[in-house]
Amino acid sequence: MSIKTSRTILKITGFLTLIPGILLLLVALVMIFGGGASVMPDYGIDIESTVDIGAGIIAGIGIIALVYAVILLLRAWASFAAAKDSRKYFFAWILALIDMVRCLADAYNKISAGTFDSGSVLGLFLTVALNVLIFVAANTIRNDSKRYV
Repeated sequence: MSIKTSRTILKITGFLTLIPGILLLLVALVMIFGGGASVMPDYGIDIESTVDIGAGIIAGIGIIALVYAVILLLRAWASFAAAKDSRKYFFAWILALIDMVRCLADAYNKISAGTFDSGSVLGLFLTVALNVLIFVAANTIRNDSKRYV
């Protein structure tokens, strides 16, 4: 793979990672600050404790989503940075490896729980393919930059 192709791949994968990262960030913030409490109707029953528990669970899931959104945004930034400057390949390379391990661990957990379905296979395939593209492109840039040192 040539350097020009690697840079193009990093730009495209950065853009493909940026869009879900922004959307997930917005959803995570709504989950954290909305907490689900605003959607519960008041039926005149004492449901405050149930609403508090539900809001806490939704906010907790929102925090997990926020962490993953930040990882996606960092991966997008690292891909753009590596495409622009050959010396900044390492961060994109490492984030691709970390996300691939996370994806495979998630697949293992789903298989163990018996919830691995066709949607999981598609998500696993797309995430691994994206990470392999980032890893190979960053590795090509790394090998090329070592050649000139």
